[in-house]
Amino acid sequence: MLSGQLMPAPNQVAGWMLEEIEQAGILLQTDVVEYLQIKYGEGTYVNPNGHRAISKSILLAFSKLRGDGVVWVRAAHYWRKRQIGDEPGRQQ
Repeated sequence: MLSGQLMPAPNQVAGWMLEEIEQAGILLQTDVVEYLQIKYGEGTYVNPNGHRAISKSILLAFSKLRGDGVVWVRAAHYWRKRQIGDEPGRQQ
């Protein structure tokens, strides 16, 4: 942990993520990882590919909170607001 701060509840981080998407229209996975590492020093793990990833508890909370209005662009590793012409489902 940095700055003596405790890791927030996953739903708190999920709320921050949704606010970022509402303001900017998109949110890069790397930006979330960086935010968690700088602000809390935790909330991420190293995945089997050797990259930092967002904890599963945070992703689950975000999945529940975001509903169908936000989609995951898998190829580019970011979330964005749903657009006209998007395929059904949460992944594009």
